[in-house]
Amino acid sequence: MQRNDQSTISSIEAWHAMNARHAHERLELVLALRDARLTQTQAAARLGTTLGCLNNYVQRNGICWPVKRRGRKSRRVQA
Repeated sequence: MQRNDQSTISSIEAWHAMNARHAHERLELVLALRDARLTQTQAAARLGTTLGCLNNYVQRNGICWPVKRRGRKSRRVQA
């Protein structure tokens, strides 16, 4: 391949375009995990990241992630 081959140079994606595409793909992936009704803990495990990292991403991007259950499971006291 020659260094100034115009067909190769014109087919290379610009840096800013690549970053924008990656940001869009990350957002689509996180939204798909949310829509699959996974918890953030499950989604973080699938993505290979920490819960804190995913939670920060969700908050920075204003994503509404429904909470399945909050708090501790209640224990029934039998009389």
